[in-house]
Formats: sequence, structure tokens, C-alpha cells
Amino acid sequence: MNKIDLTTYDLSAGLYLIATPIGNERDISIRSLEYLNSVDIIACEDTREFKKLAKTWGLVAKKLITYHMHNEATSTKGILELIQKGQSIALVSDAGTINISDPGHHIVRACLQNNIHLESLPGASALACALSLSPAEPPYVFHAFIAKKATERLKTLNTTLDGKSHVFFESAHRINEHIIQAKDLFPNREVVLLKDLTKKFQQIAYGSLHDLSQNLQLIDGKGEFVLIYLPQQDDKTKDIILDKFIPVALRAGMKNKEILEWLKDISTESRKSIYERIELVKTTCKK
Repeated sequence: MNKIDLTTYDLSAGLYLIATPIGNERDISIRSLEYLNSVDIIACEDTREFKKLAKTWGLVAKKLITYHMHNEATSTKGILELIQKGQSIALVSDAGTINISDPGHHIVRACLQNNIHLESLPGASALACALSLSPAEPPYVFHAFIAKKATERLKTLNTTLDGKSHVFFESAHRINEHIIQAKDLFPNREVVLLKDLTKKFQQIAYGSLHDLSQNLQLIDGKGEFVLIYLPQQDDKTKDIILDKFIPVALRAGMKNKEILEWLKDISTESRKSIYERIELVKTTCKK
């Protein structure tokens, strides 16, 4: 890519949150590139990833430091001290808008608490991009990455029966397991699945979880996915859903008491009735 002429600014000491491309390397603003050229230091989630971006756009070499989920506490203190000494620092993640399911909240809180200059430069966001490509309407609930363990994932999926749109990030390693498990709970639930956003071979799948589970070969591959659950349309199905939750929860290894505590808020039945239903399902499964 050809180098472009960028204005250099005399930036105030402070923290500049700069979004980076999520797939297509051209999805970065001119102002973001100019600020990256103007700050004193750039804090990166992964310096190797940022160097690729810098090479693409011919950015001026800068001092790079790391800021990621494993060193947030210690890095925040160091970055704060640098800013207080008069340095301007850009904070970038590997891809997307910083602090949206990426490290950043520690340093943002510290800047606000210490009255430090703070700016966010808008840009690429997998969350915003995915929502704009879906028929989902507000209110939205954003969960970021769902739990890895099947039992914890089930508990989270249980919270999506509130009439709202729910958005999840998911890894390529767990997307199939996620969809199969969710299909067992509410097969007719409408979802939108997005893969490789902004890339040449971007994919969007829309339909019921049952239909999606029949075409899992379409979602094999690397990278990350965005999965949007549209609101559950049939409010009268809570007890039917209860029947689906119990066998799925038992297969996931949950105990009676844990299932009972988990399901009591979505059922109109008494605790005793739910417990008896759990025992009935267990007996039926053994036959």
C-alpha cells in the first residue's frame, strides 16, 4: 500500500484510544493514522500485530510497549506515570475498538480518576458492524465471549429469554459446540451468525438454531465469530423450554440442586415440582 501524507499534531499529554481494522486493513481513519504518527508512545495488545499495521501505512517508528489482559494492573501504573510526566500515549488492541471485549478498562478508570486527558478515536468495531448487518432491534445485551464450560454457557443462555437481543463473541474452537447446545434448548430461536467481518469472504448466516446446526460445515475455520440471538418470540413456551433445559443441563454434568437454583426464576412451577421433574427426566434417560 502506498504511503499517504499525514499531518503531525502536537498532542496533549494523555491517553488516546485508537480503533484498528478488524479484517480489512483499509478500515482505519486518517485521523487515527495521524494520531498514531503523533503520539510519543504506543501501547499495544501485541507489538507484532501493530508492527504489521505500521508497515502497511508507513507509520513513523515509535516506542512500543505492551498492554494486555495479563499485565493490565502493572502496565496501568506505568502508563499513568508516563502521562503524568507529559507523554502522549496511544492505546490499541490487535483488532477493533479498544476496551470493547479487549483490555482497557483499568487504564481508562485510572485516567478518569486522575483527571487525565482521554480521547477515543472511532473506528472499526465487530460489535457495531455485526449489529448493523442484523435485523436485531434495541435493547441489546452484549456478553462479549461466552463462558467456555458447558454448564456456565447454559446459565448464560438461560438469561437470553428476556425479550431482548443478545450478542456474543465466540471462538472458532467452540462455535459448533455452542450452536449444538443452544439448538437443544431453543431450536426455533432466530439467530444471525457472522464470520470474517469486513474481509473478502465475509459470511452471514441467518435462520433458526436448528437450521444452523444442520450446516455446521459452513462455519468451520479460524478466527472469531459474532452470534446474535434475536428475541424469543413465543412467551408461552417457558415451561416447554424448562423441559429442554433439564436434559441438556444433566448432560452437561449439573447436579439437581444447581439445576433447581438455575431454573426456578423462569418457571411458574414450585421448587418441589421442578425437583420432581428433574428426577423424572433422570429416570427416563436411564431407560
